[in-house]
Amino acid sequence: AGPFSLSTIAVLAIPSTFDLVATALANIGLAMISVSVYQLMKCTVIIFVAILKSRFLGIKLDGFMWCGVAINMVAVCLVASTTFFPSGDSQPDDDDHGTTGSPELGVLFIVLSCLVQSGQYVYEEKVMDESA
Repeated sequence: AGPFSLSTIAVLAIPSTFDLVATALANIGLAMISVSVYQLMKCTVIIFVAILKSRFLGIKLDGFMWCGVAINMVAVCLVASTTFFPSGDSQPDDDDHGTTGSPELGVLFIVLSCLVQSGQYVYEEKVMDESA
């Protein structure tokens, strides 16, 4: 077993880079929003994976799958709206312990993180299908 080939290194480096960028974006976003919103916003990865798989891998999702993606999209929009339209009856420090910066920007970073991570998942699926 000799040294790794350049193609093997590339196959491993690409998803690692996706993961590194996604983790960095997610951590930046986490500093700006509460943990509960962060956890729920991470579900956008489901939406992006469905779109990217159908677009780039040519996988046809069934109607019930798209229905699930739509329900997920509605849920994510409702969760995100809590940062854009905070309720008037909440206290200023209710759920924001340790957060800094703009919550709206934090949501954007989390969504970008999920987009990058879904790119990683789709890339890995493509590589695994090619090697099988």
